[in-house]
Amino acid sequence: WRDRVPQLAFTIIVNTKEKHMQIKFGPVVFRDSFRFNATSLSKWIKSQRKDKPSLVDSFPLLATHHPYARLDVYADEEGTMDLLLQKVPMAFSRLTSPDFFELPAVLEQTDYDDNLKDEVCSDEKYAMVKRVVDYFGLSDQGDYHDLYLYTDVLALADCMESMRRIWFHRFGLDMTHCVTLPSASFLAMLKMPNSKIS
Repeated sequence: WRDRVPQLAFTIIVNTKEKHMQIKFGPVVFRDSFRFNATSLSKWIKSQRKDKPSLVDSFPLLATHHPYARLDVYADEEGTMDLLLQKVPMAFSRLTSPDFFELPAVLEQTDYDDNLKDEVCSDEKYAMVKRVVDYFGLSDQGDYHDLYLYTDVLALADCMESMRRIWFHRFGLDMTHCVTLPSASFLAMLKMPNSKIS
């Protein structure tokens, strides 16, 4: 494999200096999911919750692969899934070195303030942090970080897969083969019967 790596093509489709629509290295392609749904993940999760009768059915990847979604351990699997899918604050301002991961699972309330939005962590959000830490038995910020990261990645994967299934069912297209939603929409239009381009 070492002989083949230098021969693999590396291409980037750049939108701005900081935003890349696609990064391709040989057969591996990374696409920006924001190009398919320009909404926040929390809004997408809220919409996905209504998709099926249970949260386990709505988020099968999260239910199957999240290390803290041990549904066989918890008596209330819907409650467990609901708690995992809550938007809990993360102490990003404290994440300045690898030592962060050894800090206690619950930090001071001010550590959870959102500096990007200039929002203070409310008592309600701080109570949610404590509830998540207690419920899942998190011992440090490393555990808290992993729970947060697994939830974001797997919930996004479930939402994207759901959108993919809908597109394939309605248009016979795998939208993820396109770089953006408008390009996928253009292909869907071309597949429509009696479509004419003027």
